[in-house]
Amino acid sequence: MQIGIKHPTLGSVTLYPKAGENGQIEPGGYTTESDPKGITGSGEAIYKQTIGRWVVETPPIAWKRSGVDTLNQVKNIANSFEESDFTFELADGTIWVGKGKIVGEIKGATYDSTIPLKMEGGGKLTKI
Repeated sequence: MQIGIKHPTLGSVTLYPKAGENGQIEPGGYTTESDPKGITGSGEAIYKQTIGRWVVETPPIAWKRSGVDTLNQVKNIANSFEESDFTFELADGTIWVGKGKIVGEIKGATYDSTIPLKMEGGGKLTKI
């Protein structure tokens, strides 16, 4: 996986997660919930639909400490009030794009030299 982040004022950065580990992609959009008691008097089901944001939790990214410090780059982008354009390229060549922010706590693991990341945005990720 490769993560491209283009921030409107802080510039662009490419991040590389740790190989051989899974991440999770929730493309966003509608989720349908079902309740066994959600039924009309005529027996028709009642469904509840809610809209959710997109979410990507990557395997921990590599923390480069020499030169430009990856932890500081990620922290600065997360601290900004502006959203960034994200590109997620998977090992099989699949590419997802979306606009959003890095969210949650950002802590570097000193022994592993990695940083766990979670990104979210409104609407849906687009597969290109």
